[in-house]
Amino acid sequence: MNVGSIGNTYGAYNYTNKVQNNSGKSFGAAIGNVTEMPSPNLTLHMSKEGDVEKSVGAWANPNAGRSITLYQPQDYDPANPVYKMKVWDMDDNLLEERFIDINSIDPNNADSYEMYALAVYGEKSGKCPDAVARFTMMHAKQEIEQTAQHGFYSLDTREDWIGILNDILKEQYDMGYMEGYMKNKAYLEYLSNR
Repeated sequence: MNVGSIGNTYGAYNYTNKVQNNSGKSFGAAIGNVTEMPSPNLTLHMSKEGDVEKSVGAWANPNAGRSITLYQPQDYDPANPVYKMKVWDMDDNLLEERFIDINSIDPNNADSYEMYALAVYGEKSGKCPDAVARFTMMHAKQEIEQTAQHGFYSLDTREDWIGILNDILKEQYDMGYMEGYMKNKAYLEYLSNR
């Protein structure tokens, strides 16, 4: 079972700035400009023992007010992987239920739901062991940028995720963050060569 990122952090890019700006300060002084924000009530749904469908991944996005769970259907075929996805709102109302055919996802034109399913599959199949971490980092960056530009971001927005990942790779390479660069390069290879 994989549980994806619940918060939206963009670690490598924010970490250096925070360390430099807060060096030598007490904890209270370092977080003095932080305001408390109410957290939405999101439930991560997991399968229970005896359930016909086994949950293989759960992800909550507080900004969108959505909780997403992927299930491996009883008739799951590893040669033709299809996951069942359920989406809930902040009040735990089931909003959507759909099947996602992993082989039909185009990372050049996919929504966040499809890319999350593809990331979970990457981990479950062993083809990309940290695909969910790579996706959540990439998604957080895109969500932050789109919200800053347009004031909102929808998980239904179709994106060119290969282009987004190439931009991240260039940024990481230019700033000399080779560990992140190599991890994201492996993720790009997974997305490009499925």
